[in-house]
Parts: sequence; C-alpha cells; structure tokens
Amino acid sequence: MEARVELAEKTLCEARSSAARGGHSRAILLQLERKIHAIKRDLALLDLQFAESDDVNSEIEEKS
Repeated sequence: MEARVELAEKTLCEARSSAARGGHSRAILLQLERKIHAIKRDLALLDLQFAESDDVNSEIEEKS
C-alpha cells in the first residue's frame, strides 16, 4: 500500500510539472489527488484494524 502511495504521489508530481507546461488538464490532476487520498485512507484504516487486532490479542493473552 505504501508503495502505491509513493507511486501515485510521484505520478502526481510529474503530472503537475507537465501541467505547468500545458501537458495535463486540471481534471487529471484532481483524479490523481483523489486516488492518493483514497489510498492513504485505506492505509489508515488498515493500520487501525491492525492496532485493534493487537489490542484484542493482548487482552486474550492476559486472560490466559
């Protein structure tokens, strides 16, 4: 997931540079920005699920 974020951010950076030269439309830049936001949101949700899973496992081990 982190590799996807890095790739999307690199693509966005390149697209912004190209847009400055008239190569990409604002719509393409917005699409890339939304994609990065969605990937980061998914990554944050996975981190939260992992943290909750660790908490549950710790509670189970303490009760044993």
